[in-house]
Amino acid sequence: MNCNIDEILDKAKTLIKDEMSELSFKTWIEPLRISSIDNNKIYLIATDSFKKDSVESRYKDLLINAFNMVLQRNCEIYIILNSEDKKVEAKNNLSTSNITFLALSTCLLESYNCLYVSSIDTFNTSTFS
Repeated sequence: MNCNIDEILDKAKTLIKDEMSELSFKTWIEPLRISSIDNNKIYLIATDSFKKDSVESRYKDLLINAFNMVLQRNCEIYIILNSEDKKVEAKNNLSTSNITFLALSTCLLESYNCLYVSSIDTFNTSTFS
């Protein structure tokens, strides 16, 4: 499906709207935004922890069903707070960062070992010559 994130969310919300009262929809579902979609994992942002907990306990199954229908695959829904949004973004970039850090650390360690061995050889050579 070639939809952007906003279109996906709008389609899911349209399906959900018919399943609940207008007040409940406006209170709990309408304020949700999509942080990201990572394969079958959908991260929705709630505005506060009370709404996050309420949506998870009352409407998570409804959200899962709606996104399953819109995306035509089995989805996992995660409700997060604005503050957790950056953690999700960081987690999605973590593997790239870890590989870069590991490569850099390995290069530095190898360089340090070469310098250390070289200085020992120099010390040993100058001491015993």
